[in-house]
Amino acid sequence: MLQLQTYDLYLRVSHSPLAARQRALKSEILTTKSEFLKTSGQDQFAKWAKLRRSVDKGLADLECCDPFDAP
Repeated sequence: MLQLQTYDLYLRVSHSPLAARQRALKSEILTTKSEFLKTSGQDQFAKWAKLRRSVDKGLADLECCDPFDAP
């Protein structure tokens, strides 16, 4: 009985649209952050600032759709 309930919970969480959105956001954030870390803030400031804003926005979006962060 417990295994069936656990499996049902797993299916609801892993196949939910929210989980898919979170995975896509995490992937996008990691890609952008790796490019951000490779960019020099002194030599390419405009690109560095744009990537920084993009990473910050992605992290904010990820926090907004976190179901476990509810007060």
